[in-house]
Amino acid sequence: MVDAIPLMLNGTIGAHYHIPYPIVARASFGYYLSRFAVVTRMATALFWHAIQSWTGSTAMFQIIRAIWPGFLDIPNRLPESAGITSNELIAHFVFFCVQFPILLTPPHKLKYFLAFKTLIVPVVSIATVVVMVRKAGGVGDIWNQEYTTSGSARSWIILNNFSSQCGGWATMATNIPDFTRYMHSSRGVYWQALFLPVINLLMSMFGVISTSCAKVVYGEYIWSPLELAAQWDGPGGRCGAFFVGFCWVVAQIGTNLSASVISCSNDLISLFPKHINMRRGVILTTFTSCWIMVPGKSFIPRVPFSPSCRG
Repeated sequence: MVDAIPLMLNGTIGAHYHIPYPIVARASFGYYLSRFAVVTRMATALFWHAIQSWTGSTAMFQIIRAIWPGFLDIPNRLPESAGITSNELIAHFVFFCVQFPILLTPPHKLKYFLAFKTLIVPVVSIATVVVMVRKAGGVGDIWNQEYTTSGSARSWIILNNFSSQCGGWATMATNIPDFTRYMHSSRGVYWQALFLPVINLLMSMFGVISTSCAKVVYGEYIWSPLELAAQWDGPGGRCGAFFVGFCWVVAQIGTNLSASVISCSNDLISLFPKHINMRRGVILTTFTSCWIMVPGKSFIPRVPFSPSCRG
């Protein structure tokens, strides 16, 4: 609810007046100071675009290796200083080629893609939980762990995790007018106050249950669904890995659209209205975030592809 309430209130402004975040920001910051807020939001969007694109590459890796198991055996021709292996680079290139045309699609034509994302992510998430519970013969014992901290240290850990969860949606709660501006009626915004907490609670529960089951099945806690899918082999396992990978490819592209690319493009348009339109903004955002991801120049944490897991 900490994110849902400001998301709903900010979204109502965009839905009622049909204006994007850079214009909404002027009500709070004024005409000139609002540019600082816009640039700050734009920088955040660039980094998130790079992070989501890298995560999407890990999902594409699972799709490719599920179809062609020999993909895992491609020899690495890149030096260790590159920060990426040959097959990881291939997966990232394929993801980029799939994502870029979708990013260039005008926002008002993305309704069906985002609706498909809303459908496929919960379905595959539920299927993953069901499979892991069946493999583990239950929900595991992560719930039975004893507390290892107490007092103020425990309170700070709780606050840190609370802030981490809220921070993931704080940017969306800020720039939600970039999307609600396309709504025909502002009443639809109020549903966010219900759906956002419920969906986040369910997805968190799915993650904890799957991780608990992974400890039973594989002997370690695996929090990433893509690292979990990397453990699946054989015809049935690779089929499951394909659908998990496909689900998160769609999810990451959808997140890039809604949280990064469209927002950053609106920011660029507000700063350079004579030279930037939505399509040019998407191109600049995408290729700038690619530079951010250059190994050795990036502060973006890498999520391992786990290419050696076959069991």
